[in-house]
Amino acid sequence: MKHTQGYKLIGAALALALSQNASAIDLKWSGFLNMIGARSDDPRLYLHDEGNIDDNGSFEESTLGLNAIITVSDRLTIAAQIANAPGTDSIDFDWGFGTYNLNDSWSVKAGRVKFPGMLVSEYVRVGYAYPWIRPPEAVYATNMAAPAMGLDAYDGGALTYQAYGDNFDYSAEIYGGGRATDMMDFDKMYGVVLRASSDIVTLVGSANWSTMAIPNGMDPMMAAMMTDIADQDMLMLNVGMNVDWNDIVIYTEYVRSESDFINGSGNTDSLDITSWYATLGYRLGDFMPHLTYQSLNHSNGGLEQTSVTAGLRYELGRSTALKLEFQRIEPEVARAGANIPIMAKNQYGLFEHMTAPSDTVDMFSIAVNFTF
Repeated sequence: MKHTQGYKLIGAALALALSQNASAIDLKWSGFLNMIGARSDDPRLYLHDEGNIDDNGSFEESTLGLNAIITVSDRLTIAAQIANAPGTDSIDFDWGFGTYNLNDSWSVKAGRVKFPGMLVSEYVRVGYAYPWIRPPEAVYATNMAAPAMGLDAYDGGALTYQAYGDNFDYSAEIYGGGRATDMMDFDKMYGVVLRASSDIVTLVGSANWSTMAIPNGMDPMMAAMMTDIADQDMLMLNVGMNVDWNDIVIYTEYVRSESDFINGSGNTDSLDITSWYATLGYRLGDFMPHLTYQSLNHSNGGLEQTSVTAGLRYELGRSTALKLEFQRIEPEVARAGANIPIMAKNQYGLFEHMTAPSDTVDMFSIAVNFTF
C-alpha cells in the first residue's frame, strides 16, 4: 500500500499558503551538500544501496538537498525538503509538512515528517550537523538488517506538547500514519517521542509500532523472501543522549526492534535486533578528534557486527567541515540453522546480502560537509 495521505496534506497546506497575501508570507531557503568518498580493503559491498563501498572506492554516499520554510502566519508554517538519498542520482521528495501552533505549548503537524525518534534522525542527511561522516550505521543504516529496517519518515500527523523550564526544555510528540519504502511498507504506524534538552545535554526516548507489509510491485524473488514477515507486527524502542560540555562531546544511543515472523513450523516467532553506539570527542580549536564504538546483534543466532571508528573533524570555515575517518569492521554471519527470517539468512553484518567479506574489514572515508 502506498501512503499518499502525506502528499495530499502537503498539497492542501501549500494551496493555503499560496492563497494568502504574498506580502504576508516569509520564505526562507537553505540547503546542504555532502561530498563523501570511501574505500575498504574488501571486494564485498558495504552499505549496499546506501554507499556501495568496496576496494574500488565509492562516492555514492554524496548527497545534495534543498529545503524551504514558509511562514504563513504567526500560527502556520510549512516546510519541505528535496534531496537525493545516498546511492541514488535522482532528487526526490524527502519530507514536507505543515505545522499549526494551537498555542504556546500545543501544535499539530501533518504531511511527510522525518522520523523523530532518534538523536539525529530528523536531520540525518545534513552531515555538517554531527561529528561523523555517516551517523553510526549499526543504528542509522536503512539496510534491512538494521533495527529501523529502512524506516526514515512517516506520512501522517502528530500532536506535540512543549514546556520550558529554568534549566530544561521538554517536549512530547504522539504521531500516527504509515510509510512506503522500496524494501518494506510500514502500515498502521503510531508512536511517541519524549525529549528533554538543556545547553549541555539532550535526552530522547521513543517507541514506534507498525505492521510490516510487502510493497506493491516488488520483484517476485525478493517478495518471496519476505513472505514470513508480511502482515507481522514490529516494535522499535530507542533511548539516546548527547552531551556537549567544556569541549567534550558525547553521543550514545541504544535501539531495540522486535519483529514478528512466521517460522519454519508455521508459528509466530520474534527477531530481536539490538544496536548501540558510543562516541567520545574533544574540541581542540577548529579540530575535533573522536572515537566511536558500535554494535549490531540479531537474536536467535542471527548476524552480528561490531566496529571501531577513529575520526577527525576540521572546521574549514563558516558552515563547512572536512572529516577523515578510519573504521575497522568485524562482521559475523548467522549460524547455520538459526531460527530467523529468510531475509536475514546468509547476511554478514551490513554487507551485501549473500556475500562473505573478510573477518575484519578496514575502511577509510573522507568528506566535506557544507550548508548554505
